[in-house]
Order: sequence, then structure tokens, then C-alpha cells
Amino acid sequence: LEEGLQDADVVMALRMQLERQQHGYVPSLAEYARHYAVTARTLAYARPDALLLHPGPMNLGVEITADAAYGPRSVIQTQVANGVAVRLAVLLWALDTDERREPPHSLREFGAERGNAGAREREVAEIPATRPLPVIASGASRSGGPRGDLMNNEIATGLRPSQ
Repeated sequence: LEEGLQDADVVMALRMQLERQQHGYVPSLAEYARHYAVTARTLAYARPDALLLHPGPMNLGVEITADAAYGPRSVIQTQVANGVAVRLAVLLWALDTDERREPPHSLREFGAERGNAGAREREVAEIPATRPLPVIASGASRSGGPRGDLMNNEIATGLRPSQ
């Protein structure tokens, strides 16, 4: 485990599926925890600014300890909040209808109202139909500290919840 964590930027602890123990893949949960649990001590092998993630649900004391899960490197709570926001956005997008996607005015009317007929249509035509969104908040980088802008409670789209 220590060798695998050497110079890691991000550590993702995965849930130990108890059915794996029932099938004999793991001798015991205690042995698994002793060898593979992510702890504050094992995190010391990663980079000093490494982030700790876990998709949940956590089995505290098995794949991850409380000192690691709730420690200063953990962004698990932010990961959970972003996951909820992303799932909600995907559901809203999937359930959206063509009628709701239509703008209230035609683009031509919008441009004419602003005195630049046609300019807005050209701008919109240049926008790709889909664009990739960042997985985590924009601006999250080493220069912003271990959590970048995640400290500002930004959600997956890079917007603060108030926007």
C-alpha cells in the first residue's frame, strides 16, 4: 500500500464489498483493514497536498479509518455533494422536453431587440451542441492549495450553489 501511494496526487479508497469476504476472497475484515485500510498514517506516503476520495458508503475501520475520512486531506463530503448535483443535473437533462428547450423568443427577435440583428445567431451557431463540463469545480489546482476552489463549496459545474 505504501509503495502504491508514493507521490499520489489523489487517493481513492473504494468500499470493501462484504460479499467478497463471504466468497473467501478476503480471509477476514480485520486482516483486510490491517493491510489495506487507508489511514492518516498511510496517507503520509502520498504527496503532502494529496486529496482523499471515497465513493461511499464507507465501512469505517475496514477500507478507511475515521482519522483519514474526516481528516484535513479528505474531500469526501464535497465529492458527495458534487455527486448529488451531477445526478440531479443528469436527471433534469434526461427528463427535459424539446418544448422546454425552445427559447422564449426567436434568436432573430433577440438580436433585433438589441440592435444587432444576426450577430446573436452567429454567436449561437458557433457554440458546440454539447460541451464537456469539469468533473470538479473549476480552478481546483495545486496553486489554490490542496482543495483549490473546492473550499468555496463550488459544485461540479464550477458554480456556487447561490448562482
